Amino acid sequence: MSREWLRVWARKVAGHRLSRSLRAFVRSTSLYDLPIAVCEPGRSKIVVLAPHMDDEVLGCGGTIVRHVLAQADVTVVFLTDGRRGAGDAAKREHSADPYDIVRIRKLEAQRAAHIMGVRSLRFLDAEDSRLRYDTGVANRLREVLLSEQPEIVYLPFFLERHPDHRAANDVLFAATRNTRLRFECRGYEVWTPLFPNCLVRIDETMFTAARA
Repeated sequence: MSREWLRVWARKVAGHRLSRSLRAFVRSTSLYDLPIAVCEPGRSKIVVLAPHMDDEVLGCGGTIVRHVLAQADVTVVFLTDGRRGAGDAAKREHSADPYDIVRIRKLEAQRAAHIMGVRSLRFLDAEDSRLRYDTGVANRLREVLLSEQPEIVYLPFFLERHPDHRAANDVLFAATRNTRLRFECRGYEVWTPLFPNCLVRIDETMFTAARA
């Protein structure tokens, strides 16, 4: 997905809710007729934005491994602290310390990164499920992007239903505003089907990602 495509989305649809404006936008475009190109990962600078720990694995884990095998420089940036993603068992434990959950989820993310071959992780620690309200996370992301100077940025597709996944797009817009950053922007699917125009073949890497 190109950055200009996302800018068109931002201009066409105001706000974050799946509303009549969104439905009108979908009807007014050729989303269903987009040509799909096969994209071959190469040796480049990659940043993957994950609203929560595990989004990077579920959404584009096989692609990340493809980039790693191509000797790309991959950095995964976790936007939130993941405190509300511990599962039903933990939620039933009323005494569960959210900071302990954050610690565990970060350890899990580090182990997953090791399996995929990713060496660089950044944790920006916005509160889970409140990403859109964090006024400082865009500045923290800007620092990462200016340091890494990526050629490709992966993030959740802008039609994802989870509010943190959609907010990731706004955070990226804010982080790049008034900068000279230039990169290809690619949306990945986590829970909501996307409209693809770029295909990365992961036949040989999806099982590595599944282990993560």
